[in-house]
Amino acid sequence: MSDDISIKVNIAGKEYPVKISSYEKQDVIAIEQEIRDSLESLKDNYGVKGSQDLLAMFLFQFMLATKKNNNTSGLVVDQSLHDKLKDLEIFVSSYLKASF
Repeated sequence: MSDDISIKVNIAGKEYPVKISSYEKQDVIAIEQEIRDSLESLKDNYGVKGSQDLLAMFLFQFMLATKKNNNTSGLVVDQSLHDKLKDLEIFVSSYLKASF
């Protein structure tokens, strides 16, 4: 038996039907609230009233934050990989020197 449920998500004053797993309901509600809060903040800070403009600004900020997060996590992975490769190089060099 499927645990899918249908709910309506309100984004910028418009409702959208969404089918989700029942265990995702709390996450969806929390995300809906985060979007509502972000749009309200943009509206207050920039005086923008049009829903389309608010959504465009929200999307831009979200994508910028996502890109920054991806770049930062990529740097951490790259540094970690670099460190491991350096350790491997030292190990192989030591092994080869000891073998010959």
